[in-house]
Amino acid sequence: MTIILLILAVVLITLEIRSVKVPPDKLDYEVKVSSNTVEQGEEFTITSVYTNRTGQKLPFICSEEYISPHIEIEGLKNKKAEIYSGYDEDAIDHKKTYSIYMKKNERITHSEKAKCYKRGIFLLSSCVLTIGDYLGLKTKISRRTTNCWVAVRPRRLQDARLDSLFKGILGDISVKSFIFEDPMLVRGFRDYSGSEPFRSISFAQSAKAGNLIVKEFDHTRETTVDIIFDADFKGCIDGFFDRIETCFALTRTLTENLANRKINFRFITNLCYSSYTDADITVIEGDYHKLLEFLTGASRATSCKYREFIDYLETHLTSADASIVYITQDSNEETEIALHELQSKYNINTHVLSGRDFEEIYHDSKIL
Repeated sequence: MTIILLILAVVLITLEIRSVKVPPDKLDYEVKVSSNTVEQGEEFTITSVYTNRTGQKLPFICSEEYISPHIEIEGLKNKKAEIYSGYDEDAIDHKKTYSIYMKKNERITHSEKAKCYKRGIFLLSSCVLTIGDYLGLKTKISRRTTNCWVAVRPRRLQDARLDSLFKGILGDISVKSFIFEDPMLVRGFRDYSGSEPFRSISFAQSAKAGNLIVKEFDHTRETTVDIIFDADFKGCIDGFFDRIETCFALTRTLTENLANRKINFRFITNLCYSSYTDADITVIEGDYHKLLEFLTGASRATSCKYREFIDYLETHLTSADASIVYITQDSNEETEIALHELQSKYNINTHVLSGRDFEEIYHDSKIL
């Protein structure tokens, strides 16, 4: 019996010594998402992958993963998860905890369904691995970071006021491009908005459709719609952040419609973004995909004040521009006066979209 106990003790000590010498860096950790770019409310999958390259069994591993609280994880409370104040005191993260036993060279994956209803770029970058020895006497802690991220786009909005605005913009374009049109080249037809000249009405197409249809002529000069996003603070702080996010959604909705119609636009804003830190004013000429990337990652901070922004507009707009859509979290008398001056100076129709006016629509659009 003594010999058996001695042999057992030797085996246990050998296993303990081997497990204590396990190099933590030989336990690989990786986190992936099914899609790096999603819409708000769109489901995606977060997958954690653990690979044992230590050359031996790992009897105990505790994995603690930290994920942005803005990401909603399906069944989080049923997975020993909790809300945890992580390394950044200003960030409150979800903590997912798993206990794992791994065989030699084994690969284990954990997948969770997730959604996010907040615009922005979110990093899934923190994990703490606690590796226990064979007898449970000692542990080694290994902190891991990854570059995994998910970008959540601004919401799309649906509202009759936006449909009406878009028809008005089409009318502005028709009027502005009138002097450049070639009346012999008709490139298509669309609904009458009420502001097109009488000669552009196609009576044959109107009779077929049962409503007024106008001809779209080819022209020698492309007109531009200016989308102005003024993020400077106005009014009361209560509800400010929701109204600014509404402005992001308005900008995305409008420019997407323009891009789908192949209408040239120019985006001008005083928003901050890391890739545009050298300029107080950001200008994006007609590239919708570049604009969508900007709207997804931009902060709510401004790079210049309202008056500087208006001064910039006064020197960079031209009378060839079809119309101005001015998007702001809240309008005030100073804004209205400045826009009226721009409209008079360049003979450009000006449309104002206020985050306050569309805030309720923004909240109702949360679910896809």
